Amino acid sequence: MTEIKVLKHYSFSSLSLAESCTNSWLAKYVLGLDKGAGLAAQFGLGAEARLAQRMAHNMGKTLMDLDKTLEEEPTDLEVYDDKVDGYFKKDWAWDTCDGYQIETMLTPAMFDEFKQKYGVPGIITPTLPIKGFIDFKKGNALMDLKTSKIGVNQVKWWYQTIPYLLCEGTGMEKVEVHLWNTLKTMKYKKFQRWITDDDIREVLQWISAKCQLVELLRSGALQGSNTDSFKCGWCAADTCHSRDTFKQIEDMG
Repeated sequence: MTEIKVLKHYSFSSLSLAESCTNSWLAKYVLGLDKGAGLAAQFGLGAEARLAQRMAHNMGKTLMDLDKTLEEEPTDLEVYDDKVDGYFKKDWAWDTCDGYQIETMLTPAMFDEFKQKYGVPGIITPTLPIKGFIDFKKGNALMDLKTSKIGVNQVKWWYQTIPYLLCEGTGMEKVEVHLWNTLKTMKYKKFQRWITDDDIREVLQWISAKCQLVELLRSGALQGSNTDSFKCGWCAADTCHSRDTFKQIEDMG
């Protein structure tokens, strides 16, 4: 019998994954299968780390000063310099920051407080806390770096990032998404949103609904859907979780 993974928290990215591909969510967060990131995800992680490192250098610091989880300074990120250089040419680019990879935790108690404050008391509170990481913070704004072949604004970005602003507390007003559009020729785009109470209400309702979805998946009351046609670019093309999760779920019985 396949061992079922015990979850201590959810994450905003995991809720977004469940919305897109329930099989991949089951494979990763219930079965504990991790086949590694695809090339698109590897590029995104490396580019973000090099951008943070260059920001740190601009402030006379190292990446280790910004990311306290690092045990040593990475030395293999220079391959992303041409992409970072292109980004820095934009007049809206961030070349410094106040914080990088800041951990946030939206607890059930905090969720209850926000439900009352923003007038959505009837929605269901998640049973587990929701953990996330803010890519970059500066002043009253948060910035999330995205790398994608899709060059348009996506609603799911705001569902992932607005809760970070809530967790950071009063004084935080704006979320920016800086998109590195990974076509043959790299293009850089900026999307920004000054957050309103309506935005927050919508996000709280989304979190509640997606937490109910993943709790049904965890309990076995709802099976994953076969979404072979869904191409997210995260799983490696030859190891897409969606193609092989059903057999693993059958083994659980």
